[in-house]
Amino acid sequence: ASADRSVRVWNFQKSFCTHSFAGHSGIVYRVFWHPSPQKLELISCAEGGEIQVHDLRSSVSHKLKEHTSTVVALSFQNDLLGFVSAGRDNVIVLWRYDHKTQHYKNTRTIPVFESLEGIVSVGVGVKCPGLSQPVQPNQTIVIIGGDRCTFR
Repeated sequence: ASADRSVRVWNFQKSFCTHSFAGHSGIVYRVFWHPSPQKLELISCAEGGEIQVHDLRSSVSHKLKEHTSTVVALSFQNDLLGFVSAGRDNVIVLWRYDHKTQHYKNTRTIPVFESLEGIVSVGVGVKCPGLSQPVQPNQTIVIIGGDRCTFR
């Protein structure tokens, strides 16, 4: 994350920058590595509702813009083909990887009526209160936390 609106990847053992990505229009708030070792992607979240997906193999970035305020967190879905982003704009956005375009696309925007600070996906097989059975592989269940100081 960076106040200069850039994202850099460092090799700490050899003390040099391996990648540098620019293009955010606001402060970069958080960065997340894609959890799959086959995908060398770094996803950055910034002020102004911006998300950028940075491909470390090609050094190309792709912008995603659905939020209207700072994106503060994201969590990958259980199948690793998508993620859910949370922002201070009172919504969560579900993103899925489109193999045709080779980019993530918004599949759903859900109003949650509170400014969010965190989100986490519930793993497959976990039994959650209010659900009749454990989370299935094709389900996306998330827990959010925000300015109401409660988890839902």
